[in-house]
Amino acid sequence: MLRRGPLSAVLVAGVAALFTASSPASASPRTLTDCTYAALASSVAAGGTVVLDCDATIPFDAPIVVPAGRSVRLDASGSAVTFDGQRRTRLLEVSGSLTLVNLRLVNGRVQGAAGTLGTGGVGHSDAETGEPGGAGGAGTAGGDAAGGAVLVTQSGRLEVIGGALRSNTVIGGQGGTGGRGGQGARGAEGQSGWGDYCDYDTTPDSNPECWNCWYPYPEEPEQCDQYIGPIGESGGPGGVGGEGGAGGRGGPGGTASGGAIRNLGSTLIVGAVLAGNIAQGGRGGTGGPGGVAGGGGPGGNAYMDHDWAWEAGGDGGTGGAGGRAGVPGAGGAGRGGAISGSGDLTVLDSRFSADEARGGRAGTAPAPRSAGPGGDAGLTYEVLGYHYESGSPGLPGDGAPGAAGGDAGNAVGGAIHLSGGNALMQDGSFDRDSATSPVAGAGGPGGPGVTGSTSSGPGGAGGTGGGGGDARGGAVSTGGAPLRVTGLALVDNMAAVGAPSAGGMGGPGNPPGAAGAPGQPGTAADPDISGATTPTTALQISPAPVRERATVGVPYELRLSAAGGTAPYAFAVYGLPPGVSFKAPRLIRGTPTRAGAYRVHAVVTDATAPLALFGAHSWEMRVAPAAVR
Repeated sequence: MLRRGPLSAVLVAGVAALFTASSPASASPRTLTDCTYAALASSVAAGGTVVLDCDATIPFDAPIVVPAGRSVRLDASGSAVTFDGQRRTRLLEVSGSLTLVNLRLVNGRVQGAAGTLGTGGVGHSDAETGEPGGAGGAGTAGGDAAGGAVLVTQSGRLEVIGGALRSNTVIGGQGGTGGRGGQGARGAEGQSGWGDYCDYDTTPDSNPECWNCWYPYPEEPEQCDQYIGPIGESGGPGGVGGEGGAGGRGGPGGTASGGAIRNLGSTLIVGAVLAGNIAQGGRGGTGGPGGVAGGGGPGGNAYMDHDWAWEAGGDGGTGGAGGRAGVPGAGGAGRGGAISGSGDLTVLDSRFSADEARGGRAGTAPAPRSAGPGGDAGLTYEVLGYHYESGSPGLPGDGAPGAAGGDAGNAVGGAIHLSGGNALMQDGSFDRDSATSPVAGAGGPGGPGVTGSTSSGPGGAGGTGGGGGDARGGAVSTGGAPLRVTGLALVDNMAAVGAPSAGGMGGPGNPPGAAGAPGQPGTAADPDISGATTPTTALQISPAPVRERATVGVPYELRLSAAGGTAPYAFAVYGLPPGVSFKAPRLIRGTPTRAGAYRVHAVVTDATAPLALFGAHSWEMRVAPAAVR
């Protein structure tokens, strides 16, 4: 089922028109016996039909591109040919038309780029102003990854006829780490104070501060020669230390789409196996560490010109709060373990097995910074040369609260994720495919209150646990037009989410910080198909052989027919042995020239409007050597 566009011929003129256009039968096939990457790339560049006459595994170090305007058919019928990405590279990029017949595509891999580190916050390590540290910048998002084996662009058309796509992988890039918070400045030192005698002619009547008699007259005790008192000022209090800057948020993990095929154009799959392909969302970036807190400023000292003045040093300043750790980045989404995209998709008589869409794990929360220490108490300095602590030490700052845990990535469409376009799936199976989201990140621990000379600061509260990701459509998730389905076997598919994440522990201190609340779990739904579906009817091809036999040099003929739809019917046949061809409208005829086992695929469509009906059947054709006379 295909929307009008490059494949609209399927809807109105039959599938034969499509395959004639996408695989030029008028050009003579070329046979490739040197099955190397270089020879294959050269053949694709020339276009047309290429018969791969070899049993070989071809390692890929870079994708082979089919540009717009070029049509290529690669046919490995009768041979065992594997394209191997070596877990290093995507295999094919299609902007033109590409037909793959009885090929195996394995170990393709696309890894999204890692996000970059956030910028560090402005710090004040040498200042004594109590200014807070600057916040760290956010890490950037991890790069997206798509199409581990094949990328089909908007102008591209892909046909996979028989064969298999196995163990292809896309992994979203890890989010960048948040930037470090800047250091808070130390609090300013308190202003100095001073003390002295009262003047000789000063009395309590003229200055109430001069209240204590220092030199009484021996013969007249009620008289006083000189009074003393706290003339001047005590030392000033120290300034409050600057709060450490908050760490930057970790970047989100990149999205992974289509472990085997990213389909933005049009894709047809007939009689193929897609198994063990994975779309893994990227891990979220680590939150940036908070900045170091500034200590409280020392209390101002008191200085006396004489040995008796009773002026006190200032109290130390309160320490700054520790910098908050940055929130970790969320995990990236995993979409379509085998196929994902917004293009038109038709899947006939194919099997999807153990394909996986996995949400990415959240980043981790770093440990928060300790609070800044309180400032030292101010001292009193006497004229006789000794000094003593006369102010009170400052209180420690508060422990920073822990960062909230990062959210887990969503997972949709264990085998297939559809975000648009028209889609048809019939007469195939989905078994043990899965969409899974991991446990979200735990909340970060609260920061400790530091121990001052007289007390400990309060500990920071633990961070709330991260939110769980959602998982839906263990086999298929569709968000476009209703998916047309018929004849699907759905066995042991799964949509699952991780357990709720834990909140962070409260930080030690006086009092200790409270523990963080646990995170909210994600939701798992629809282990088989998520989204709207509508039933359709499959055309029936007859005869429907399981195995056909032929002999080199002996004429062979098979006439096809179809039922269940609206005439006229149009057929296309793939994978026939050399010497045998399909003669429209429905005749397979010829004299085999080469012995071997061949996997043959027939596809039929009808004249039903606006969306044609389809049928497909695959069988083995064994060609025996010519009889010896």
